[in-house]
Amino acid sequence: MSGLTILAASALTFLAFCSLPVNAADELTKSGSKLCLGKICDDSNILWYYECCGDIFNDCCIRIQLWVWIVLVVVGLLIVAGAVLGFLRRRC
Repeated sequence: MSGLTILAASALTFLAFCSLPVNAADELTKSGSKLCLGKICDDSNILWYYECCGDIFNDCCIRIQLWVWIVLVVVGLLIVAGAVLGFLRRRC
């Protein structure tokens, strides 16, 4: 039963990702360097990107890409669901 749950959750995640509008899909992977009040931030990569932050937006702050958060949440939910189903299966 746990394998079926994982497969269903993976399929739903894939369908949700594919149904995003084009501009929202671009927001999932922010790339390139950012210029923050004369300071050039490091290059972004597949796991994180940089945004301007601070009182006058003169600092570079690291942020995790949106797709990484989505994967972490889905994996976490699958682990919890598997643990609950395993517990319920043992009790019955």
